[in-house]
Amino acid sequence: MKYYAVRSHNRAFIFADDCDFTSRIEIDPNLISPKHLLHYFKVNKVSPEHMQSVYDDLVFKLSENNMKSF
Repeated sequence: MKYYAVRSHNRAFIFADDCDFTSRIEIDPNLISPKHLLHYFKVNKVSPEHMQSVYDDLVFKLSENNMKSF
């Protein structure tokens, strides 16, 4: 699998290629660094078709942790 990020102004996209399958998700670089997210995907060998749900889970956990601090 090959992962890469593309940034444009306040937007960022993560792409993944696996054989003939390519996936793309848009992320909020203000919530999670694209560099850190790429590393997380690589280390955990997240398949392209699961990137969006893994990202959504990470964002949910971050927001849940932020809510506990109030």
